[in-house]
Amino acid sequence: MISSRPQRRWLGYWLLVIGCGGLLIVASHSLAFINQGDWNRSVGAFLAAPIDGLPGWNDNPFGAIWSFRNPPGRVFWANSSVWLFRSNAMLQSLFRESFSLFYLAITAKIFLLFVAERLAQRMAAQNNTGLAARFAWFALFALAIFAAHNIALMNSFYQEYAFFLLLPVMLVALMSLEAPRWRVALVMAALMCGLAKIQFFYVPVLVVGALAYLRVACKHRLDAGLVGALLLVQAVCVTPLLRYSEYTATNRYNATFYGSYVVMTDAEIDSLGLTAEQRACIGVDAWGNRADDATAAQITAGNKTCITKEALPLGRVITPYVANPSLLFRLLTTISPEHYSSSYFHVSRGNRYLTSIRHDGEFGTGKALIAVSSVRDLWFLHGGFLLTAVLGLALPLVFRRQIPAGVAAVSLLLLVFALSQVVVCILGEGIRDLGRHLSAAQYAMDLLLVTCSIQAGCLVHSWARTR
Repeated sequence: MISSRPQRRWLGYWLLVIGCGGLLIVASHSLAFINQGDWNRSVGAFLAAPIDGLPGWNDNPFGAIWSFRNPPGRVFWANSSVWLFRSNAMLQSLFRESFSLFYLAITAKIFLLFVAERLAQRMAAQNNTGLAARFAWFALFALAIFAAHNIALMNSFYQEYAFFLLLPVMLVALMSLEAPRWRVALVMAALMCGLAKIQFFYVPVLVVGALAYLRVACKHRLDAGLVGALLLVQAVCVTPLLRYSEYTATNRYNATFYGSYVVMTDAEIDSLGLTAEQRACIGVDAWGNRADDATAAQITAGNKTCITKEALPLGRVITPYVANPSLLFRLLTTISPEHYSSSYFHVSRGNRYLTSIRHDGEFGTGKALIAVSSVRDLWFLHGGFLLTAVLGLALPLVFRRQIPAGVAAVSLLLLVFALSQVVVCILGEGIRDLGRHLSAAQYAMDLLLVTCSIQAGCLVHSWARTR
C-alpha cells in the first residue's frame, strides 16, 4: 500500500509518463515516409523479395536471415541502420515467419520515450527542479521527437533510422559524463550515429569538440581514454567515404548540375569551360528531371542528362564555391523556404514523403502530430530558426557560468551539427531531395529548441527569484 506523499507523487509521475507515451505511440501508428527505392539497401539482404512500396505491418517474408553474404546493390554493410534492422529481424525470426514493421516500430518508439524521459531527468537534476517540471520537460522532448516529420521515420526503412534513435542517447550521455556506463554509451552512440549515413561521418569529432568545450570553457577534466575511443570511432566512420560506389558519380553530378550550377551567373558558368551540351544539362538531375528553378516548383521528366559512369573529381564539386565566395549564400537563400520545411518532398514539391501506412490511407489520430509539425514550421520558417540558433550559441558562450555545463555542451553540439549538415548535404547531392536530406538537421534543431527553451526558462526563473 502506497501511503507516503512522495511515493504517491512518484506513482502519479510515472502514470502520467506512461499515459503520455501511450497516446503518442497510438497517434504515430499511421505515419510513414514513402519508399523512393532506398529501402532495399537497408533490408533487402534478409527479405525474400524486394520492397516496392509501403510495407504492411506483417507481410515481409524472411529471406536468408542468418546469411551474411552481400547481395550486390541491395545493402550497405558499413551502415549502423542495417545492423539495427538485421538484429531486430534475427530476433523476430525466432518466433515469426515474416518481418513485422510493427514490432520494429513499437520497439523503437518505446526506446525513444525512455530516452526522452532520461533527457528530462538530466535537465531536472542539473537545474535542481521537481517532478512537475520534469514531466513538463519530458512532454516537450517527447512531442518534439514524435512530431510527424520525425516519428514517421520509425515506420520506414531509411538509413537515418539509427541516427534518430541514438542522437538523444548521445545528448543524455554528454550530460552524464560522471557515470562510466554513460561514457561507454557516448562512444557507442557516436559510432552508431556516424555510421548511419555517410553524411554523418563527422559526428564523433563533433562530440570530441563538445568535450573540448567542457574542458576549456567549463574547466572539466578531460578523459583521455574517452577522447581516444571517440577518435578511434571517428576513424571507423571515415572509412565509408573512401569507398567508391555506383552512387558516387550520381551524387557528384547532382551536387554540380543540380546544385551549384543552378544559381551561377552566365559569366560564372563560362569560367567553368562547359560545352554547349553540358550547359543544357544544368538544372537536370541524374534521372532526367528538370527543375525550372532551385525551389523545384515545376519539374519536367525525360530530359537528357550528362551523367557519366566516371564520377566527377571532388574538386569539380568544391571549386565553384571557392572561386565564387558568395555562391553558397546565394544558393541557401534561393532554396528558402521550400527546402527548409519539414514537409519533405521527393524531386517535385507535389510529391510529399509523409504518407499513411493504414489500408484506408487516412492519418487518423496522426493528424495531431502533423499539426505539431505545422506549428513547428510556422516558428522555424518565420524567424524562429535564427532566434533558436542565436539562443543555442548564446547559452554555451555568454551564459556558460549560469547554466549547467552539460546543457551548454548539448546546445553547442546540436547547433554545430545542424548548421554543418546544410553545407554537407549541398556538397553531397545538391538540391535534389535536399529537404529530406536535412531531416537529421531538422531533428537536431527540434531538440535544440526544446533544450534552449527549458534552459532559458530556468534562467529567467532563477533571476526572478533573486531579485
